[in-house]
Amino acid sequence: APDQAEVWLAFENRADTAQNAQRLNAETMEKVFAALRNLGVRDDQLETSSYNVYPDYEWDQKDQRQILRGYRASNVVKLTTKDVDGVGTYLDAAVAAGANSVQNVQFSLSKPELAKAKDAVLKAAAAAAREKAVSLTSGVGVELGKVRSISESYNSYPPIVYARDMMGAPEMEKIVPSL
Repeated sequence: APDQAEVWLAFENRADTAQNAQRLNAETMEKVFAALRNLGVRDDQLETSSYNVYPDYEWDQKDQRQILRGYRASNVVKLTTKDVDGVGTYLDAAVAAGANSVQNVQFSLSKPELAKAKDAVLKAAAAAAREKAVSLTSGVGVELGKVRSISESYNSYPPIVYARDMMGAPEMEKIVPSL
């Protein structure tokens, strides 16, 4: 079971100047941080993931040109918490305080828990390998000797993506009739 969550919150503000957009964004960020602090989130659990300020253009159809309408400032903040059950509460508070977007929520194992899980898996794999080696050696009438070498390997296979939506169902049926 996951013991930590990472939540990416974003906020964006528009204004007539870049400085005003930045100021509005800083105010929004402080409101979001204050709301999260009220729920017990510490500053060391929050980090800025990205920050952007850019011009906001609109296409003028009549004059066939871009017109500067102002500026946008946006940033993304990552919240890392061990309170996996509190993620919904944090999201509600952040959105109510001005976060315009929740870009991602990821539940995972913390580094210490991941290390424990990997250790347990490796020990189980070693025990299974020993059992297999004993079976193989006894099957040919010899005893298992001293271990001379151990290696670990990892294989990853890319997922198979079916192009059903791209091809259309009738064409896909010709290739894979059971779909």
